Amino acid sequence: SHVYVLITHYAGDPSCDPASGQNNSRIMIQVSADGGKTFSAPAVVANTPGGIGYPDQADPSIAIDAATGAVYVSFLAYGLSGGHTDIYVAKSTNFGQSFSQAVQANGKGCKNCDHEKILAAGNVVYDAYTQGQYHFVAVSRDGGTTFAQNVVDSTDVVGFAEGGVFDSQGNAWFAWGDCQSSNCTGSPAADYRVSETLAGGGATTFSPVLAQSPQGPGCPYSSCGFAYFGAQDAIAIDAGGTMYLAWQTGQV
Repeated sequence: SHVYVLITHYAGDPSCDPASGQNNSRIMIQVSADGGKTFSAPAVVANTPGGIGYPDQADPSIAIDAATGAVYVSFLAYGLSGGHTDIYVAKSTNFGQSFSQAVQANGKGCKNCDHEKILAAGNVVYDAYTQGQYHFVAVSRDGGTTFAQNVVDSTDVVGFAEGGVFDSQGNAWFAWGDCQSSNCTGSPAADYRVSETLAGGGATTFSPVLAQSPQGPGCPYSSCGFAYFGAQDAIAIDAGGTMYLAWQTGQV
């Protein structure tokens, strides 16, 4: 009956929006214990991940371990002078009411990590993310206490982890939407694949390219991030074991 909502919180002008001054650009969580009828007030997941006062946090991803009930929240932490974009994972064992100190999931080979997606089952946690062409899956076998980073692929130019599912054997599958060029333009611009990480380990294999799409439409705003309407896909699996991949087709 628990429902969780994560918020990427950016500081704004509190004279216009009083809430925008709260919690200093920290990931926040709201929890419902009654199936979504009511929610708790927003609460900060990790103010100083790893004991470090990163100025900014973004891109939260959540996983619930069905075997233990633990809630895992992964997010980006960044903004230190001369620093890196790091991946952190915080764990709650009381339905999101409080979280343990966040643990860094990425290793030295990923200094500007991006777009992480997390899965958890039976105290094994998988966190998929990228840096440029390099695809990573960090694995924890001790319930998120420590992580081992694995470089699993270096195809294409810019990669994005887009979501994950478990199969009936406990293998972790992730969907990836990757750009063929540094600016994700052209036709085709994006390749869509899935990866399989064997249960409990870091051994990972990738499918061939399953679909492609042209570049997305131009950004209608004055300033947008990289590939604002870029490669995106989603993965799902049903009770019978059939896996589904949906993807963005590009120009609209």
